[in-house]
Amino acid sequence: HPELTAINGCGISPKDNFVYCIANVSATPFLARVDKNGVAIVARTPDDESAWSASFDQAGVFWVNRDATIWKFEAPHKLAGWSDPPAELPIMTVVGETGGKQQHGSDNVVWRNHLISVLRSKVIVTDLSSASLDTWFAEPSFEQLKGSFASAYMYSDLIYFAQGAHGVHRLDIDLKTRTYVSTRVGESIESTQNDGMNC
Repeated sequence: HPELTAINGCGISPKDNFVYCIANVSATPFLARVDKNGVAIVARTPDDESAWSASFDQAGVFWVNRDATIWKFEAPHKLAGWSDPPAELPIMTVVGETGGKQQHGSDNVVWRNHLISVLRSKVIVTDLSSASLDTWFAEPSFEQLKGSFASAYMYSDLIYFAQGAHGVHRLDIDLKTRTYVSTRVGESIESTQNDGMNC
């Protein structure tokens, strides 16, 4: 199996229930599949950066972002896995830059064709169906989130963010009014070295 030196941007594919992550082999990042047999390299990233945020949508598309740029892998569950990756591998497709080149937070979810993250107390929403990747800030309603949240995940179509002492928050977002309600639903580990995976 390939020896990993870093791992980031993980998600569980709804197509095969395997974990996919941006994983560094030596200093080179790849998209890797993790299952009971170990780790398999399936695709290349567009550059050698290691800081990524990523999550799956319900169609099995793996959406990846860093800063204001968004990429996607259409169907990673269909890709062959390699322990020793060949020189020619599929590479993720660049979708474009978010509207206004707005940077997203450390982790994200894709919910109803919108990429959502939290950065410096702001809930950032990008419409992935928009050709211009329309991006906006959801207005706080009731309890405003504090700080940046590095762990994001979904469960039963509900959105959750967690980070350190801030706890786990459920976000109920209204796409029409561009508002959200944040409800603290539990405790979280006091660490910034975390990541979230949809389940």
